Amino acid sequence: MCWSWFVLLDLSVYAGDVHSSCKTSDYYLLTPYSIYQEYLAKSLTDKYGNLSVQMDKIINDANSEIDGLNQKLGSKQPA
Repeated sequence: MCWSWFVLLDLSVYAGDVHSSCKTSDYYLLTPYSIYQEYLAKSLTDKYGNLSVQMDKIINDANSEIDGLNQKLGSKQPA
């Protein structure tokens, strides 16, 4: 299914005020657009969640490496 077709059709509906310019028969365009918007929202939420997990892992790894280097540096300094 080609979503760009629905978006183009739906944008023509949104060219004016939705409630005043739409005939009852035009509201069928809103459903595919709404479904597409829900898909985009879920997709972006999932991507954000994955990026957040990756960022937390990178930060945790970096902090572990810094701690390890600080311990090495501390053990090499004369007391």
